[in-house]
Amino acid sequence: MKNIRFSRLFAAVALCTSLAAMQAPAATLAGEVVGWGANNDGQTNVPVDLSGVVAISAGAFHSLALKSDGTVVAWGVNTPNQDDAGQARVPEGLSNVVAIAAGQFHNLALKSDGTVAAWGGNGSDYAQVPPWLGPVVAVAGGWNHSLALRPDGTVVAWGRNEAGQTNVPPGLSHVVAIAAGQLHSLALRSDGTIVGWGNNDFGQTNVPAGLGNVIAITAGLYHNVAVSADGKVVAWGYNEAGQTEVPAGLSGVVAVRAGAFHNLALKSDGTITVWGTDGNGQPAEAPALSNVVAIAAGAYHSLALIATAAPPSGVDLSQLLALVQHSNPPRNQKRELVLYLHNALADLDRGHPRAAVNQLLAFIRKVNHQVTPIDPAMANLWVEDARAIIEAVVADHQSGRSHYDDSDELLRHPADRG
Repeated sequence: MKNIRFSRLFAAVALCTSLAAMQAPAATLAGEVVGWGANNDGQTNVPVDLSGVVAISAGAFHSLALKSDGTVVAWGVNTPNQDDAGQARVPEGLSNVVAIAAGQFHNLALKSDGTVAAWGGNGSDYAQVPPWLGPVVAVAGGWNHSLALRPDGTVVAWGRNEAGQTNVPPGLSHVVAIAAGQLHSLALRSDGTIVGWGNNDFGQTNVPAGLGNVIAITAGLYHNVAVSADGKVVAWGYNEAGQTEVPAGLSGVVAVRAGAFHNLALKSDGTITVWGTDGNGQPAEAPALSNVVAIAAGAYHSLALIATAAPPSGVDLSQLLALVQHSNPPRNQKRELVLYLHNALADLDRGHPRAAVNQLLAFIRKVNHQVTPIDPAMANLWVEDARAIIEAVVADHQSGRSHYDDSDELLRHPADRG
């Protein structure tokens, strides 16, 4: 099997939200990214030449896009004023980025080697990467603090700590996702439960009793939103604008993002549902969109990434998934591995191959770092299979092949390799 050059594989999810800005919703389309909502600092003025985007994130007055070549583009606050903290000025030479996260006035970029770059925040401590950080697999930015997820499933935090938002609970482990609000933090564990810490003035760190089987989380100003494995949505915390009143009948959700007083939900059919209010106290709105593969929420503005290419063909993850499902690692670890593979399948089906690659890379990291005790030969087989699938995904995408002939067949779970 030929060697995989992981530095050439790019994908990401934006895990954070932040605050402030105002204006009536008006959609602006440029290439693959759509922006709407508050625009007093140009945060929804998507650059007209922007293309090849694989991930998006939104801060208070600015927006970010990660391109398939591993570079980052920023727009919004870019002139000296009270809102300008350097957040829209991407460091020169920044490359090999695989994930991005925008905080209120700062940004974090995760590189393919596991290191993190930070900028903005006028040089504040939360926008400076601690020398002790080490390699990580995910990042999130809050109002004035930052979070990172290590390969071993532990969480580290830095920045301001006036409400305990960087006091990671002792013993917190088996974390698979993180989110940062204004003064609070969230962690999603591999067993589908959520842990919150930091400011709790509005109950935002009081996870609803009985909430479990969660697959995605997001943190807003003083509220949170979670998605369960069945596509249902739960929200809690501050509710002045109705941001925790999930629309009746909302289902089929695969991702959520929270702004200051509004939320976005991405459904499996590529459409978006919004609720809450905008910066003027009016009901939050969104343009009619389809083929959406990623979303981001700033304070009072929103972004959507539209698929412009069909998914690759001929890539079958179902056999690898079946092997994991019929193995005997500890239950929590198995659930985590299966979740990564299911997410990769969903990303392929939505035409987002690089996101699928990112999920497979996360799967490989977990096999290498956390899946114990498992027969080493089995673990090595899983890793090699995942690498082979990554190669197939990349090859199919680069060759411009059309779409899966039968996505249902792709999602089939055979009992064994046959």
